[in-house]
Amino acid sequence: MKNRRLIFIPQLPTKLRYTEWWIEDFKKNLKDQFSDFIVIGEKYLNSYINKQIQVDNQESFNNLNKSIEFELFQIQEFMNFELQSTDILLLADISFPGLFCNILYHKRPQYCFAICHGTSKNAFDIFEKDKDSKWKIESGHAELFNRIFVGSAYHKTKLKWQNVKVIGMPDPPMQYTSNIKNKTIDIISVARKTEQKVNLKIEKQVEEKFGKIYRKEYNTWNEYFDALSKSKILLITANEETYGYQIIDCLKYGNGCVPLAPQRLSYPELLSEDYLYRNFDIQGLFNKIELILNNQFNSYDNLQFKPSNFYHLLYSHMERAILYNETKPKYIINEIKKIAEKEKIYFLASSMHQVNSLIKIYNLNKSNCVYVNDDCKIHGVKNKTMVLLNNYYINPKNFDILDVSKSLNFSYITLQI
Repeated sequence: MKNRRLIFIPQLPTKLRYTEWWIEDFKKNLKDQFSDFIVIGEKYLNSYINKQIQVDNQESFNNLNKSIEFELFQIQEFMNFELQSTDILLLADISFPGLFCNILYHKRPQYCFAICHGTSKNAFDIFEKDKDSKWKIESGHAELFNRIFVGSAYHKTKLKWQNVKVIGMPDPPMQYTSNIKNKTIDIISVARKTEQKVNLKIEKQVEEKFGKIYRKEYNTWNEYFDALSKSKILLITANEETYGYQIIDCLKYGNGCVPLAPQRLSYPELLSEDYLYRNFDIQGLFNKIELILNNQFNSYDNLQFKPSNFYHLLYSHMERAILYNETKPKYIINEIKKIAEKEKIYFLASSMHQVNSLIKIYNLNKSNCVYVNDDCKIHGVKNKTMVLLNNYYINPKNFDILDVSKSLNFSYITLQI
């Protein structure tokens, strides 16, 4: 894609949040893959050199007023920007503040991609009081993008949008080496003290048995990493999480600090069972804490930081989506033929009308097309041998087609495009 420009729409870089380093990291890892890497909002950010943007308070992830101001500036800059037919747009956050997506109804490159960190579907979200109406807006915006990238399968399941791909998140690029020999902190929490990120009931029980959980406000990344390095346990009690940068920070910079997190949300995708606990099993959590504090924990070997392949996945999914979109009739037929050589293939649609569309567009044999009506019964097939779910064209409105296929108890193939 070296003949294309990438137009990057970043979030507002905020001190001691991952947004602080995202712009430079994306530019470093992607600029050589495109003819140009253009940051919308860079002029605004240049006025903040040596003036780091602070969060509203320690419970906030960002500065709300500044985030809105920044996004409005990006909208104006984008409207004055001259697009080329081959441009690709990458939006760093589809949901917050949530203004930029609206401009894409008026001016949009042919290929648009976005990253989703959270939506109003998240428990205890900033949009909690308006979550139903906000979700409708977010779902509408999602349809503007060829692909939407998320950090975890948990998040993908929550969204249920058809164009979502799980690729993780970029690793923190900061260089840090711990010189700390003695761990002087038993249990640390680095979470924002909100209902979304802290379970006060669990923390209270832990403190009653093991003493005060260490908390502090940090002024630099090194201060933050030093605190992790001095700690034996990083305790996470979140009620919602779609990725888990605390885990990555702990593994990469924690000098053997052991993360303990709930056995739900996105955490099982980052940690093995040794480092997970069930919320209802407080004694199980106590047992893990005691083993670690008494140096009897036997799973330290699994605490290795494993670099992600985020940028490779991001680039390859964008490239594949563009290739597919520009060659889809030929591409899809070739993929189908590869499978059809081995198995009897049925094409599953949600109505007879869609069956006719498949026949017309792809010159398929009617005997190879079946459909499922609202009664969730399969029609038009005698031997339930193999069904190809062409999800990219079939978008049933009244039911989840994968759930239907399971309830019908026949085997199927999903063609991933």
